[in-house]
Order: sequence, then structure tokens, then C-alpha cells
Amino acid sequence: MTDPSRRAAVVVSLAITLSRAVALGDEVAARVVHEALGRLLGLPVAPDVDDLGNPREFGDVHR
Repeated sequence: MTDPSRRAAVVVSLAITLSRAVALGDEVAARVVHEALGRLLGLPVAPDVDDLGNPREFGDVHR
């Protein structure tokens, strides 16, 4: 089991990184960091779909 304080430090770091990615408009980085945060927090992983429910192709970014 990981020490909760160490895990919390990683979550804080990822939250900051997510905020930076969003501020810079980097949707791919934001998506990756968001998924990592969810996994660390034990949340279910959502399928990789676009806003209309269509599967995304690798590297496909919708603006």
C-alpha cells in the first residue's frame, strides 16, 4: 500500500499539471493527466469516445 501522504503529493502535482495543460489548450495532455488522476483516485476509466459517443482514433483531437 502506498503512503497516503505520498499519494496525495502526486495527486496535487497532477492537478497542477492538468491546470497548466488546460490553460495552454493542450487537450491531449489534459486528457492523459485527467485519466491518470482518475486511476490514482480509484475512479472507473471512461471509454475513449468523443462528445457524440463515437470511438476516437489514436491521436484524434476534436476542437
